[in-house]
Amino acid sequence: MTMFIKRTLLALSLVGLAGNALAQIDTTATSDSDALAEVKADVRLDLREVPLNRTVKLTIDISWEGDLDRFEIEKIEAPILKNLEVVGNSSANRVGQQDGKARAVKYYEFVLQPQDLGMAYVDGSVIKYRDTVAGKSQRLVTNRLQLKVIDPILERDTKKILIFGALGLLCLGVVTLSIVLAKKRREKEAARLRAQEDSRPLEETYLADLKTEVDLNGADLGESFSRLSRLLRRYLSEKYAFAAMGLTTKEIARELEGLALDKHAIEATTEVLDVCDVAKFSGQMEKSKLDRVYTLLEEVLANGKHVKHNSDKVEN
Repeated sequence: MTMFIKRTLLALSLVGLAGNALAQIDTTATSDSDALAEVKADVRLDLREVPLNRTVKLTIDISWEGDLDRFEIEKIEAPILKNLEVVGNSSANRVGQQDGKARAVKYYEFVLQPQDLGMAYVDGSVIKYRDTVAGKSQRLVTNRLQLKVIDPILERDTKKILIFGALGLLCLGVVTLSIVLAKKRREKEAARLRAQEDSRPLEETYLADLKTEVDLNGADLGESFSRLSRLLRRYLSEKYAFAAMGLTTKEIARELEGLALDKHAIEATTEVLDVCDVAKFSGQMEKSKLDRVYTLLEEVLANGKHVKHNSDKVEN
């Protein structure tokens, strides 16, 4: 009898050890109700590492076997998150058979968005349910999970944008360089033309202006006389550095005499100005007189080539 009792106790001990081993292998949280009617909660993440610009899915499965109406899920608290944020959630129910037993499963899914690089944690969720047979409420606490947030993945669209952006910048750089080089060429050409003009005798410039500004065959003789007079006065101001534009003809003659210019040049200059003044103030305009003063001005400019700028004597 004693041996029977010992053997019975040994068998019960082995059964208990097997139960403990199974409990350690099962990582899900279970209720403290009887083993024939237990509620299990399994929590998992679909990734162990998640890029910063991706999301990870947290799934909580609550299940039991046997009488499907025995348990009622009263509340499931959202998990406490560290370095993660819930951006979406959903739930679903499923009833089926497993090993010949009816099985009810409730699925809760949370879509989590990482906040920063480094480690992220999902603390245990508290699940409250009611045992309708026992008439009492119970609770489960799921396991704590962790995952690593890694560098973001470069999207294909982002790659394309970067490639096209780089090409765009390259094209912009080429266009900008072309514009800058073209501008420099224009500036160089303009400087060359200015240098060429500066090296050209002043009289040639005014001879060219005379041909373009004064129309001997124009209908408005008064305008032709006026333009011819202004052109001569501008020439004298630039050539001999005195304000010819605001002086009378006599005052201009005195300025030229003070420079010891050739008498013929002074007389030709004063004749041109006198004829233009008469035409302006008296209205006596004749085509023959315009032709004459035009020719005289050409002679003044032609002879002026032999006179230094701002000189007080004539080159012989």
